[in-house]
Amino acid sequence: MRRLVSFSVPCLTVVFVAALSGGCSGANDSAGKGGGNGSSSGGSSSSGGGDSGPPHAVGTILLAETHAPTGGSSTPELLASFLPDSTAIASTCATQVGGCTFVTTPACGASGCGAGEECTWDASCNPTCKAACTLPCQSGQECYFAAPSSPACRTIETFDAGALAFAGTTSPITLFPPYQYEAAAGGAPFLPGGSIEVKASGATGAGFNQFDEKFTATSLLQTTPPLDSIAATTVFGTGPIPVGWAPGSDTITVTVTGVAGTATCTATDSTGSFQIPRSVVSAAMGAGGTSQLQIGVTRERDDWDKGASTHGSLAAETVQSVGWVEVSTASSESASFQGCPGSGETMCTDGCFDTQSDPYHCGSCDVVCGADQTCDAGQCSGSTTTTSCSTCETSAESTTCSSQTTSCEDDGECTSYSTCVGACTAGDSTCKSSCETEYPLGYTDFLAYRDCICETACSTECASACAQ
Repeated sequence: MRRLVSFSVPCLTVVFVAALSGGCSGANDSAGKGGGNGSSSGGSSSSGGGDSGPPHAVGTILLAETHAPTGGSSTPELLASFLPDSTAIASTCATQVGGCTFVTTPACGASGCGAGEECTWDASCNPTCKAACTLPCQSGQECYFAAPSSPACRTIETFDAGALAFAGTTSPITLFPPYQYEAAAGGAPFLPGGSIEVKASGATGAGFNQFDEKFTATSLLQTTPPLDSIAATTVFGTGPIPVGWAPGSDTITVTVTGVAGTATCTATDSTGSFQIPRSVVSAAMGAGGTSQLQIGVTRERDDWDKGASTHGSLAAETVQSVGWVEVSTASSESASFQGCPGSGETMCTDGCFDTQSDPYHCGSCDVVCGADQTCDAGQCSGSTTTTSCSTCETSAESTTCSSQTTSCEDDGECTSYSTCVGACTAGDSTCKSSCETEYPLGYTDFLAYRDCICETACSTECASACAQ
């Protein structure tokens, strides 16, 4: 957190994938249509009770486009899925990190699972090795466990809504089960704010009855500054990662994906900005600190019809008679970032260094040891015995002042205040007062951090710096 101290120290591509597991997003849980266009109240929520409420079948239809932050043509997507019973949808083993939902990849011990096994989560969200069903089956069949350790083959049962025909899309679209969409050309499949209609003919076997849904498309997302222009030193630094976009009126989700898992954060579209907490980045990177990170921003609009119906039965699953249909449009951008190749290295403005041993970046970036000193375990040591302010401060950030450091790093207002006051010249009280007025909440967190350094941890080492 070196850049937060304003006294004496210088300041894959991820492609959006819809959740087709029964609509994990949605609006309120009241049954039936909630508006003239078949949407639930509000019509644009992307979080809530899509799979809650009374048992129901779930239909999910998504029209989406993805494009590079730097511009160019977009790639269209259309995904459709129909599930017979919302209560049979497995819950994800997710935790909350920095106000975001984090789904981690299960890790089954140092040696992993044995042959014929796969690592997965058990009912208590503990990683466990589970036998994979590998029995060869005929065409039209699938492998399943009729009993524990007893694989068998059964006929694949279908559950759909028949043919899907779209109106209002940028090109004519008609899909038949199993709903595999291949676009003839690039470009978004919808017009921003356009009116779209999808008609389902109804399943010939088990599935949804006919339905006719009308909904309004979201607007196209454009990050500003472009997502892929964020500096790697910011992504792999110490504070939050700022992302921005042209404001809209739907729902924004920001995803951060690393080797340890994926975090999903919900942001307010109308604000046009979001600060990704450093704790979220650290969770996605994992304990070892992966050298790659992927960040995606998606704008989505969801509409729900909770008054649809189904017919037919399945041998292996329950078919709920009431069906909920979610129709969504989404626009997204994403970018991949490459960090330091060595797991023990820290990214600084002039390259990647091992801050435990580099004399020019000892303990943290730009902490330079004396000419007669060496860097040992992140501390300058040797003939010069006086501990510098920067060295003391670096140590305090992970010990005595760790809570104040984390609070400021995860607070976008605090980092903005630090940047603002860091640009003020020494003794310019007017400039500093202006920063305090512009970022009052950030000033409070920063003051707590500064007081810990100046009055508790490094009162002697940083006396002259703190007096400024």
